[in-house]
Amino acid sequence: MTRTINGSIIPDVRFCFPFRMILAGSSESGKTRFAGELLKRKNLFRENPSSVVYYYPCYLEKAPVTWHNTLPIPVSYQIGLPTKDDLVKLPSRSCVVIDDSYDS
Repeated sequence: MTRTINGSIIPDVRFCFPFRMILAGSSESGKTRFAGELLKRKNLFRENPSSVVYYYPCYLEKAPVTWHNTLPIPVSYQIGLPTKDDLVKLPSRSCVVIDDSYDS
């Protein structure tokens, strides 16, 4: 028996703000690299991110990425997890990346 699914075509499938995304996978599988590559692609967003705030774990001496060298928007690096106050104060269209902070 053949199954039929009725649906409609979404004309614009680009990300629009606000949106949330979780990248999950095994250690060293390329999640952080994938996130950085997504942010480089201007054609994936209706409105491009205005800045990136990258949160990394406190056991690292420095951020494990250098996105400020590869992205055309401001990138700042913060240790630990953002507070509610940190998030509320972000400019519109900011992108928050929380990387490897499962135990912070």
